[in-house]
Amino acid sequence: MKIALALGGGGARGLAHIGVLKALKQLKIEFNILVGTSAGGLVTALYALHNDPEKIITAVKSIFSSPEYHELNLKDFYESGQLGVFEKAIKAFRETKVITKGIISKSIIKEEPLRTLLDKFIPKIRIEELPIKTAYIATDLITGKDVIIRGGNLKDAVLATGAIPGVFAPVEIDGMILVDGGITQRMPAMAAMLMGADIIIGVEVGKDITPKNEYRSAFDIMMRANAITASRLHHFVNQFADIIVKPPVQQIKWYEFERIDEAVELGYETCLEEMNRIRALLKSSYKIKKKITKLFKRTPDPEFVRFYPQ
Repeated sequence: MKIALALGGGGARGLAHIGVLKALKQLKIEFNILVGTSAGGLVTALYALHNDPEKIITAVKSIFSSPEYHELNLKDFYESGQLGVFEKAIKAFRETKVITKGIISKSIIKEEPLRTLLDKFIPKIRIEELPIKTAYIATDLITGKDVIIRGGNLKDAVLATGAIPGVFAPVEIDGMILVDGGITQRMPAMAAMLMGADIIIGVEVGKDITPKNEYRSAFDIMMRANAITASRLHHFVNQFADIIVKPPVQQIKWYEFERIDEAVELGYETCLEEMNRIRALLKSSYKIKKKITKLFKRTPDPEFVRFYPQ
């Protein structure tokens, strides 16, 4: 029986994945396939390289305390709470700066600084060489297809799956223009199933929409409509998981990587709370999927999904 772990995207909230991996390793719960989207893709790569959650924590802390990371100036995207007049002026300046960058280039942050940063933590290695079967989910802007990257350069895969549209530069691989896989598979349970998993444990750390009744502009309404569509799609894709571990990390903003210890602990504790359900699932002979899953089983390569390499 093939067991897959599907790690979703959510920026700094994705650090909770490390805690989930720590709990699974401590309780000797093994899996055959590891699939990641965005932040989940970075954790997937680091786990495949180190096979040790504590080493991942050390690596992540080194990444986000490095001069290269601080040079990315992610503070341009920071959200503010109660703003005074002066803070509002600064926020308006930042927003103008960000919008201007977005108009004159394909992304706010270019690829080269990110690649330089990853050079320090991810060696030159192919995905096929990793000791565990892994995959990284991206979206091809040319065809609109989901791309399940299961081979090739590991660093390229991590950059592609984390390329937040408009913020980080798209990654070009073999004629594809790839951005964040979270557009269609925020938690990559469907990809795990297409890779042959019988049992899928999903870890969901994304932030869902909340009720909102104030709309000041047409832009607000368009953004809300897109958010509703994305939410419906995420809930649909989540149905492919047999069980979902959902750490309570909603209060952590996507850029608050300094809260790594808190995120890891929440992931660890939540996974332990779900352990009885996970063990019961693994001990059972449960292989019955919903009708829609059976449909995809008969169609291993749907027209909206591309495996890379083929």
